[in-house]
Amino acid sequence: MAAVIACESAEFQRRRDKVASNAMYMSPDSQNALIEAGARCVLAQIQNEISQSGMFAIVTDCCTDMVADNLSVCIYMICRHGHYYNS
Repeated sequence: MAAVIACESAEFQRRRDKVASNAMYMSPDSQNALIEAGARCVLAQIQNEISQSGMFAIVTDCCTDMVADNLSVCIYMICRHGHYYNS
């Protein structure tokens, strides 16, 4: 996962280059940082695709259970080439 994030984030790549090559990223702080960085990469990719699409729609649905509220988000896009995407 660290290699994928490094491909998307120059800042992460610079920081990764300063760490020993045998780093395991096993601490909770390291794992949380990797998850957050991965989430930022995914969000940036979604934002990029939406901004380049011809049209888009966002549909949300919420379901409450005994513990928490659960939110589903669906994004429908029509890209410049006429392809339809459902995320």
